[in-house]
Amino acid sequence: MGVRYVTGWGRLEALVASALVFSVFSVLWTRAAPFALAFSLFSFLTAGGATAPRARRLAAMATSIVAVIGLLRFTAQEALPGIVESGKRASGQRAVSHLRQLWFAEGVMREQAEIDPDNDGVGSAGLIEEVAGRANVRGRFTPLLAPMAMARGATVVRVPGGPCLQLDGYCFLVCVPRLGGGWVSDPQESSKIDEERAERRFVAYAWPAHAEAALSESFFIDEHENILVQRPTPGSAYAGQRSPSCEAALERPAEWARWRNKQPRETLPGAGAR
Repeated sequence: MGVRYVTGWGRLEALVASALVFSVFSVLWTRAAPFALAFSLFSFLTAGGATAPRARRLAAMATSIVAVIGLLRFTAQEALPGIVESGKRASGQRAVSHLRQLWFAEGVMREQAEIDPDNDGVGSAGLIEEVAGRANVRGRFTPLLAPMAMARGATVVRVPGGPCLQLDGYCFLVCVPRLGGGWVSDPQESSKIDEERAERRFVAYAWPAHAEAALSESFFIDEHENILVQRPTPGSAYAGQRSPSCEAALERPAEWARWRNKQPRETLPGAGAR
């Protein structure tokens, strides 16, 4: 009986010692912390009960404390940054989805000739408030009857380029060609829009609405659904009132990369081969 007791006690002691070593290891390699905590709890319940020798109970308690420290380090170094990064990816995905809604709405405006000064049956691209139904369409005294869905719940905020639509932590802005070259994004300059070129050309941006937010990526789309993402370097990220110019992705292509290898479309919806 005495031999069996000593042998059993030795196995339990070895269990606690193994759990302690694993817990110490988890403090250094934090990804092992969840498993170390489970192992330490198992060893505590198995070998560190109230009837266990005092030394073994203390060792089991120390093992659990060390495992908790490892778990806290895991939470700070792995779990929380992962949650933040996952949230950033989800927000970026929503921003791209809204840009694609915007692209689709511009195609509908082109197809239905909502803005058609030359009456050729091909409509010009609308500025952000026009596409969102927040302002009267150029040349008309009424807004769109069926604005894009993303406009619901959005607010209009003025940035240096003109009014932008703020939604889900991002600002959205549309630019259309200017007479003589360049771009127009402010409805106050709508008389300077080259309506003929606007039948075939527009660009739009989405960038973080607040500088203090965890978001950092900005996105671009054009009439061919060419989607780009900016990988900002320190000092180059757009946020809030620091909005991208209409030429940002066109003049500095090295700062922008193709989003998820998405290839642009060859033709324009509603404009045939134009």
